[in-house]
Amino acid sequence: MKSRMSRVLLVALCLALAPVIRAHAADEIVVALQGWGQRFDPPSMVSLAELTDYGLAFDGLFDLGPNGKEPGLATEWKVAANALTIDFTLRKGVRFHNGDPFTAEDVKFTFERIIAADGTHSYRKSFQEAIEGVEVLAPDRVRFHLKKPWATFFTAARNALQPIVPKKYYERVGQKGFQKAPVGTGPFKFVSMQTGEYTRYVVNPDYWGPAPAARAVTLRLVPEPLTRLAMLERGEADVIDGVTGPLLEQVKKNAKLKVVITPHAGTSFLEFNRETNPEFKDRRVRLAVAHAIDRKGIADTVLGGVCEPSRGPFTPATFGYVAGLPEVRYDPERARALLKEAGVAASAPVNFVIHTTPFPSLPSAPQVLEAVAGQLEAVGFRLHRQTFESGALLTAWRSHKLPGISYGTYSIPDDGGLLMEGWFMSTGNFWNHIQVPEYDQLFKRQLNEGNSERRAAILQAWARLESQRLEAVPLFWCGAPFAVGARVAEWRPGLGIGYPLGFHRMKLVSH
Repeated sequence: MKSRMSRVLLVALCLALAPVIRAHAADEIVVALQGWGQRFDPPSMVSLAELTDYGLAFDGLFDLGPNGKEPGLATEWKVAANALTIDFTLRKGVRFHNGDPFTAEDVKFTFERIIAADGTHSYRKSFQEAIEGVEVLAPDRVRFHLKKPWATFFTAARNALQPIVPKKYYERVGQKGFQKAPVGTGPFKFVSMQTGEYTRYVVNPDYWGPAPAARAVTLRLVPEPLTRLAMLERGEADVIDGVTGPLLEQVKKNAKLKVVITPHAGTSFLEFNRETNPEFKDRRVRLAVAHAIDRKGIADTVLGGVCEPSRGPFTPATFGYVAGLPEVRYDPERARALLKEAGVAASAPVNFVIHTTPFPSLPSAPQVLEAVAGQLEAVGFRLHRQTFESGALLTAWRSHKLPGISYGTYSIPDDGGLLMEGWFMSTGNFWNHIQVPEYDQLFKRQLNEGNSERRAAILQAWARLESQRLEAVPLFWCGAPFAVGARVAEWRPGLGIGYPLGFHRMKLVSH
């Protein structure tokens, strides 16, 4: 009796301490996320992860759809023959959430604030290097004057999707006031937020696009994965993110839940430090690494079908992608023979990086990298595992000091030139151990090419060359996985980026 009473009291105490989840209306979406920014100052964007919020309340000149980037606040554009000016025709009749009309002045203000001397936008340098100035030609026409061809304006999320803010309102309330009450032109209007807990939006009745089915969206911060799953199963959430590993398996077991994947939201590859380990200058050794890895097996088991074996760094959603590149097959016997041929069968231990937390472009990263390490050891490599948490790994990437074998990863691989710049150039932002003059030459050519078709051809030429040289070993193309509950009838997130979620396109089950 005493034991039963204790259990009753324990259950009552747990219920009393449990967070109160507000029952939501039939036309409201509740989204449980493992983390997001809650920052509302697009001209001072810190991370592209902020597009989770921005995609609800704001529009850029371009927006992101299930087939890639599509017209947003810009309906037409013309690049000059010398690629040093871009004229945009803007969408007419659009109003900000506070009723102010959207005009070219707002576009000019947004971009000039980004490039201002006191600007704090994370990609401010690249905007400054490209933009000479922004000129208003008419209320619905704006001209960008460029210092050089801006090859990535239309193709890179950090440029094309840059949210536009209202000049008059922003100047009146200031940066702090805008953070408290942000105003955009997007499909949903900001209502309220509690730092570290939730952000709530309601539908914008004057939205210029098709009317969303959802009348409200609430984003909730729920770091613990099993709590997110429990909320989804109980109907307290309609969408959860971070659905990988055991959580993914649990979702698959529930017939009432569905997995939705943002395709090709990340790419990954193995990189080699040729200074600490000169043997990786030999293509045969790099090819041995490629043959040693069972990508299909890891994708099907460890990654649960969220990722697929890649045939190069560029995904099918990357500008510059070329189809038909050969895949290096899993062949451990061939790997052993190549190592013996190269004279490194009995090599000294090689440091191998194990990232201790999942990364957006490689879900279940610790388990994946441990599986890869085991397969490399099976063909004769002697590995010394080095563990890095995310902060330390990012620091090491930027300082180019990771020894031996490490993995490169790109969370938004939408532009091939930016991916090259980060990982494959002699002056790479994240990796500079690949010293191939032809790579640097092709990169400079595409950077200064204003014609998109010619630029794509240059990037494709590089992709073919890298497929032959194998300076880095491709691993996986991964999607950003979500799970949805029974109230969601249909939802197609944007292509190639796991942050703008496109809830205005979501269809709900009618009752």
